[in-house]
Amino acid sequence: MFYAYDDKLNLYWSSAIDALHSQNINRNYGRLAIAIYNSAAEEGTGEGLYLNGGAFPLKLKEAASAFEILQQRAGKILDRTAEDYVGDSPRRIYKFTPAEIWVTGERFPVGRQLVDTKIQIDINAIIDSF
Repeated sequence: MFYAYDDKLNLYWSSAIDALHSQNINRNYGRLAIAIYNSAAEEGTGEGLYLNGGAFPLKLKEAASAFEILQQRAGKILDRTAEDYVGDSPRRIYKFTPAEIWVTGERFPVGRQLVDTKIQIDINAIIDSF
């Protein structure tokens, strides 16, 4: 999924309103967990970023700001505008604000399997480093 982020670690993406993940945001009152990782990494070698927080679709003013961030991430002028994601549009721009963040920790062998651990990251320390 194509996404972008701002200096407060908010994530932005566009999605169809009818997509299952968009419907799940509504069903879960905006509560959301996100995992970002390289799905092509060999088993036991990948690293991931795990986020817990809240998400919601943006209204026009907020969507316009988010659209600029998405366009910058794309590295090109997109052939649509923020207005294409509000009103009667079948798509929305969503904003996710993390409450907690973890990264992949050590993996411990248990029998013939690896058990993953996660290390919690201080969100404010990351934001302050921007």
